Amino acid sequence: VGGTYTHRSPELLKGEAVSPKADIFSFGITMWQLVTREQPYSGDRQHVLYAVVAHNLRPCVQPQPGFESELGRRCRGLLERCWSREPRCRPSAAELLLALEQLR
Repeated sequence: VGGTYTHRSPELLKGEAVSPKADIFSFGITMWQLVTREQPYSGDRQHVLYAVVAHNLRPCVQPQPGFESELGRRCRGLLERCWSREPRCRPSAAELLLALEQLR
């Protein structure tokens, strides 16, 4: 199990058991990048890993222009669910698909 470290879920970074919900976390980070056209984190790799795991760091969605509209607010809510610290709080792939269809 691997992937780009900035997109890895907290449970993967901590070496815990992973489930398909780890992919939902990664999707949330990727979706954030598509909306903002920015890299999710900057800084030294080890500092980023520590911040994601220990301090629940996520990319910022508040001052981003892409999240100011009604659609943006709904998108922000979905992103926050996707990158929830607890895998059980993240949507399933089927729930994510339904939520994305509702964003249209």
